[in-house]
Amino acid sequence: MLLQKVKQNRPEINQEDLTRFLIGLKMFGEVVLENRDNEFFNQFSPLVKEMMMTLKGKKS
Repeated sequence: MLLQKVKQNRPEINQEDLTRFLIGLKMFGEVVLENRDNEFFNQFSPLVKEMMMTLKGKKS
């Protein structure tokens, strides 16, 4: 689970804050993905991808 992985790599982050952040990011990412043909939302797509790569430990 992503929460456990991030918590393991970043123990200084409060679990409640991390949980709220990941839920918000998931919801935000879903809206961006569902509206990828919309210019407004499409501009956030690279940022969401970069954030997810960082969270999953695939980018430093």
